[in-house]
Amino acid sequence: MSRSWFCLFSLVTATLAGELMVGSPPAESDQVTLDNWILSPYNRWGYVNVRRLFPTAEVKGNRLTPPLEKKETALMERKVSMFDGEEWSLRDLFAKADTDGLIVLHQGKVVAEEYYNLTKPDSKHVLYSITKSIVGTLAGLYVEEGRLDPEALVVKYVPELVGSGYEEATVQNVLDMGVDLEERADEEFTSFNQERWSVYKYVATLAAGEAEHGKVFEYRSPNACVMGWILEKIGGKPLTDLISERLWIPMGAEDSMDAVVDFVGTPVCSGGFSATLRDMARFGLLIQQGGKGVVPSEWVEDIRYSGDKEAFSRGELSLYMPGGAYRNFWWIKPDGSIAGIGAYGQLLYINFEEELVVVKLASQEDYRDLEAYFLTEEGIREIRKALIK
Repeated sequence: MSRSWFCLFSLVTATLAGELMVGSPPAESDQVTLDNWILSPYNRWGYVNVRRLFPTAEVKGNRLTPPLEKKETALMERKVSMFDGEEWSLRDLFAKADTDGLIVLHQGKVVAEEYYNLTKPDSKHVLYSITKSIVGTLAGLYVEEGRLDPEALVVKYVPELVGSGYEEATVQNVLDMGVDLEERADEEFTSFNQERWSVYKYVATLAAGEAEHGKVFEYRSPNACVMGWILEKIGGKPLTDLISERLWIPMGAEDSMDAVVDFVGTPVCSGGFSATLRDMARFGLLIQQGGKGVVPSEWVEDIRYSGDKEAFSRGELSLYMPGGAYRNFWWIKPDGSIAGIGAYGQLLYINFEEELVVVKLASQEDYRDLEAYFLTEEGIREIRKALIK
C-alpha cells in the first residue's frame, strides 16, 4: 500500500471510529491542530474542543438550573421526500447536513434532541457568529437602563476609536452591520490565533469606506468586537463577566460558556463563543418568550420589527435571504422569524408565532455549504409541518 493511500485509509478509519486525538500521543493522521481544526473531518473534534486549541475565558452558568421540560415524540422518524425521489427520515436529513447537535423546542418543551459525530450533551460547541447575537442581546439591557444610546456615536463610549473607520458611526450602525469599512476588515480578522494579536488594537486600525454609514448592509465581523468594547466600557468589567452576570446565569444556563480571547484576555465577539446545545436552546427560548424578564421585551420587539429592509437589500448577502433584514446582530427572515447564524452550519432559529425554537450545531466541510443550507431549510420546513397543526 502506497504512503498516500495509507494516510487516506488512516484518516477515514479514525473518522469512522471517532478516534481523533486519541492515544498518547495521537497518531499524526489523527491529530487536530491550529492548521486543520476547521477542516473536515478534524472539525468534528475541533469544534467541541476549542479551549484545548485557543486561550479562553469562562462565562459562568448556573449548574443548579432545572432541566428543560420534555415531550416524547417521533419527530425525527418523520419521512421526508427528497428532490431525487428518495425518502429520508429527519434524522438522516440532518446527518447529511453535517449536523453535530440538533434540539427542537415547541411550546417550551423539548420535542427532539439528537447528537452526532463527537458532540455530546455536555460538549461546548463553537457557535461562530451566533456569538454576535448573544452580544447584541446583552446590549439591550443597557439600552433599557439608559446607559447605552443606540443613536450616539461609537466614540462617545470608546474614544480610542477616534480617527478610525468608526469615528462617524453610531452604535446602531454597529449593531445593524451598517458601518462602511475598508475591504480588509474581514479579510484579516481570521488571524486571531497569531501571536500577540489584539482585538481592540486591530479594530482601531480600520479605515472607513467610501459610502455613508447606515445606508448599506455590510456584514463585517469586527463590528461585534467594537460592540463588546462599548459594553465593557459601560459595564466596567470584562465582557465575559457581564454576560455571565446579566444574561447567562439569570436565564438559567446549566453550563458555563467558553470565549476565545486574545493575548490580553479580550473576547473575540465575532465568533469565539462555545456553548452546549441545551443552553443554546435555553437562550433561544428566552428570546422566543419575549425575554422573560431577563432581556427587555422592548429589545426583543426592536429586533423583530425594526430592521432596515432597504439597507439590507443593498447588501450582497441579501441574495441568501431576499426580503429579509438585520437588526441588533440578528437575522430577520421575511416570514417574521429570526435567526442567529454562524459559519459552517451553526443556526439558532426562532419562530414566535409558532412557539418554535431550533438549534443546529454543525461541522460542515465548507464555510457556506449551499447543499447543507438547503437541507437544513427543508428540515425546518418539515419540522414546522409536523408540529404546527
